[in-house]
Amino acid sequence: METFTKQLGDWELVAVPGRGGALAACRHKRSPILREAMDIAEGDGSVINAAAYPMVPFCGRILDARLVFEGAEYLLDRNFPPESHAIHGTGWQSHWSIDIAENRLSMALMDDSLRWPWAFMAEQSFSLAGEALQLQMKLINIGERRMPAGLGWHPFFSGDVEHIQADLEDAPAGPDVSDAGQYWASDYACAELGKGVFTDRLRVDSAFFWPGRSAEMLFRNSRMVKLSGGETAHALTVYRPPNANFVAVEPQTHVPGAHSHPYPETLGLRTLAPGETLHLSATLSVS
Repeated sequence: METFTKQLGDWELVAVPGRGGALAACRHKRSPILREAMDIAEGDGSVINAAAYPMVPFCGRILDARLVFEGAEYLLDRNFPPESHAIHGTGWQSHWSIDIAENRLSMALMDDSLRWPWAFMAEQSFSLAGEALQLQMKLINIGERRMPAGLGWHPFFSGDVEHIQADLEDAPAGPDVSDAGQYWASDYACAELGKGVFTDRLRVDSAFFWPGRSAEMLFRNSRMVKLSGGETAHALTVYRPPNANFVAVEPQTHVPGAHSHPYPETLGLRTLAPGETLHLSATLSVS
């Protein structure tokens, strides 16, 4: 599988557009910020094990791969067997095109395959904002009907993260909630993450409202990595299963499970008219 390496200031990205528009590596001054996943660049391993990948046109799970929107029912691909749900959209299982310019790396996708009932275009672009790495994502409805829409980025931060803090608010639990016997209740995790918690005791798979739009991760080499979200980054999912060598900290435009909620707009889910665009931005900075 062809890979593309791009240097942006002190940042180095290894992109694998043919494997879901994923990143196989994201390094700062040659040190990994995200987990290394060069096996996907070699054609091995699942994209779900990448350094990062885009979630488009929705985040999280749609329960039983069944979507009801504006009075019509749609049956979606159960795209992560043996689960019975649809998960993380279609972008992470698609072939993206790539465009590398002097000051950015961009990947684009046009999906009219009807794996999602509405045709859309998506783009993710990495560039510098000062010394920070900035991600810009967009989703465009290119069909003739209104569509439910969401965007997210799924980065897996390196196992060298030893402490994480984020100002969060508890959000309604959707079908993304994992086995409560293995993970903290979301309200408890919310309080712990707000105070700051060492990752060696972090067991969480929960989505939160993200009013502060900031999360700080302290690495073992004393680097502080800050993840900041733009104005549409309403939600943050934090995922670290037992004995994991990563912590996923995922900015999203909507809370997973929103499609099954009676008032999905309160969880950030957008409805895009034909030709309308949804944006998401996030930045990574190191100190």
